[in-house]
Amino acid sequence: MGVVVTKKYRGNGVGKQIFGHLESETMRLGGSELYSFINADNLVSKSLHHKLGFDEIAKGSSFLNVKFDGGEGLLFKKMLHELSSWLKS
Repeated sequence: MGVVVTKKYRGNGVGKQIFGHLESETMRLGGSELYSFINADNLVSKSLHHKLGFDEIAKGSSFLNVKFDGGEGLLFKKMLHELSSWLKS
């Protein structure tokens, strides 16, 4: 599954809502971690991932057969322990 927020809607909370749902559903189903990869040039997404508690774990030109033409991708990981404080508010 991929999540892409159209440029004109980036920075308006759409990604935060999507990740909130993914996090709560992953935990509900017994999962303990989330992975996400982005184009390194998408600074809004990179900032969002850091704010939501994701750790950057790898850089590369492709992940899972997704190639970042003319750029680099970033792979993020988040361990899920309990409902994040940003989801509670």
